[in-house]
Amino acid sequence: MAIALAVRRGWLTQPNFMTACGLSGILAGGIAEATGWLDGYGAAARAAYGVPCALLIWGLVAREQRGPVAVPGWLRMLGGASYSIYLFQFIWIGIAWKLLQLTGIDRTAGATGCFALLSVAGIVGGVATAQGIEKPLLAVMRGRRAGRAVALAA
Repeated sequence: MAIALAVRRGWLTQPNFMTACGLSGILAGGIAEATGWLDGYGAAARAAYGVPCALLIWGLVAREQRGPVAVPGWLRMLGGASYSIYLFQFIWIGIAWKLLQLTGIDRTAGATGCFALLSVAGIVGGVATAQGIEKPLLAVMRGRRAGRAVALAA
């Protein structure tokens, strides 16, 4: 609510700087967690990540208030598929993990390689689910609602 108030009142004159501060803070929190300086599950992590996330949102929203922001198509596609990625990531990661085990890639790729492959599988699988199932179902549902609205209006 404070960010919404600040954006509405135009209290931020340098949104790009605020965005950079937010991203830098998130990166610093990640480095602190990875090096053992920060317990990612502890109370301090809420502030270490929460404050920079608030700054990031403040900067991005304030920037958007100044006019259209060019967003690459691939980011719009990921945003459109985010709910399917969220819902179905574990299914796709589980399938990919079984495939990595069957092929022996899990033993040769190492932890970092497996993490990268499983992350890609979760995202790509979620996008495929969005494109192949979610969007067609939404189109059918919207068509039915539009048909019902026309029938009720007649």
